[in-house]
Amino acid sequence: MRRRPNGDPEVRNESKGPLGHHQSGIDEDGADGEIMTVSIEAPRTSNAPAFLAYLTGGGLQVDGNRVYFNLRIEEHNDNQVRLSWGGSYFKKVNPAPL
Repeated sequence: MRRRPNGDPEVRNESKGPLGHHQSGIDEDGADGEIMTVSIEAPRTSNAPAFLAYLTGGGLQVDGNRVYFNLRIEEHNDNQVRLSWGGSYFKKVNPAPL
């Protein structure tokens, strides 16, 4: 396991009790400057075009230097949010990244 200079692990998986769950860390497979894809499955109550219209119509918000939106957690959906990089089949490079 990789560790930070202070000895803490680089990957953390923490329960926040009634406030939720937090995962963070650095993956050893990704190189600096490599492309990463963040993808969200459209909610069961919607479809991809309608979800995109919601996001671009005001569903996306800015807080400092972060862009965010709210998404209801769907029970038994282990594919709701996906982060892909490296040789992942799910990584997309369209449009060109910033």
